[in-house]
Amino acid sequence: MSNKVIEVISNFMTAYSNCSLYSKDHPSVLQISARAVNAMEQLFEDDTLRLTILGDNMYVNDRPFTEKSIHTVSFIRHLRRKGIEKIFFRAGITGEELKAFVAALTLAEGTVTGSPHISAGIVEVLMKSEDDEFIAKNIEQIKALYDNLAEAGEHLLPEDAIEDALSALKETEQAEDAKDREHREASSHFKKLDMVGIEDVVSGMISALRKEINILKLLSPSRPATEYAFVHAANVSALSLFQAAALGLEGEQLQDVGIAGLLHDIGKAFIAGDLVERESALSKEEWNTLKKHPVYGAIYLSTLPDAPSLAVIAAHQHHMKFDGTGYPGRKKNETKPHPVSRIVAIADFFDTMRIGGGAGREMDAHVIAGLLKDSAGKDFDPQLVDNFLIALKKSEIIR
Repeated sequence: MSNKVIEVISNFMTAYSNCSLYSKDHPSVLQISARAVNAMEQLFEDDTLRLTILGDNMYVNDRPFTEKSIHTVSFIRHLRRKGIEKIFFRAGITGEELKAFVAALTLAEGTVTGSPHISAGIVEVLMKSEDDEFIAKNIEQIKALYDNLAEAGEHLLPEDAIEDALSALKETEQAEDAKDREHREASSHFKKLDMVGIEDVVSGMISALRKEINILKLLSPSRPATEYAFVHAANVSALSLFQAAALGLEGEQLQDVGIAGLLHDIGKAFIAGDLVERESALSKEEWNTLKKHPVYGAIYLSTLPDAPSLAVIAAHQHHMKFDGTGYPGRKKNETKPHPVSRIVAIADFFDTMRIGGGAGREMDAHVIAGLLKDSAGKDFDPQLVDNFLIALKKSEIIR
């Protein structure tokens, strides 16, 4: 059975790729869809093939399917991004029907509807009358995902691996050398993030943003210092999505921006908690330690095969300023930070000012807007600041 399941999913994802690359009317999309239908026929039970997605696991006809391949992982990820938990394929399905279903999946907007022989279960985020319920659920999900990221007793990445790993990140065209392999081995004792869970959180935020015009209603207010990291991660993700959507990004690009915002401070997980959570002033040595979190984050995310490259870049660059200052330092003649890093930097600043960095000194959105204007061209990209402020005005958050 497993070979036929893999054949169905491989053909399904190949049809999806061709549809995305060319169009739904390209002859190959129908041909490959027809091959998938033919393979399905040997998998029908009671004239139905049932595929169920639970977390990062798949069940075929209510039985666990444990064989993982590039196609099965991609299949699960794409269905979850569309909020699909179950698909029922029934006897009598045609290649044309499957082609239409695949084409609907490739669209950035809209839900996926069924057909006479295909049923898809859609899971939508339902906004409660109390926005606090949505916010609380997000924070709890993020806390669970970050929980125990590093093994007990392990906090910092090896000091002697940082420079080599950072160099490897910046010189991506160069073949992986012995020192970079050493870094990857040194990083292997860290637990892996549940990237499917991360994608779920971001998908929920995107759905919520489409239903709520006031972004501030989707942001968590200040919390105790022990919860600040989770609250801030959720807020920066939502604010980054808000900016990216205003720029016209959608689909997988928008999803990756949200993930980049959610994971921008992941490097702080590898710094002693009392230092990260402290509200009093830090010594010079402590501050220098804290400033290493962008490097730690980029190194860690670079070891995760499912982490978007934009998340690695934003983790490394979100404290680099538009005028070339900030940290970590840039090499001579290095270009300005990536646009997504600049988006995350604005979101990071706005939320830090709004909730007082965990110290309870909240600031009004109008005041923060003025600070962003004053810092445009120095700390922040002036065009992206304009985009953000225009979006806030359209949402009637500022005047």
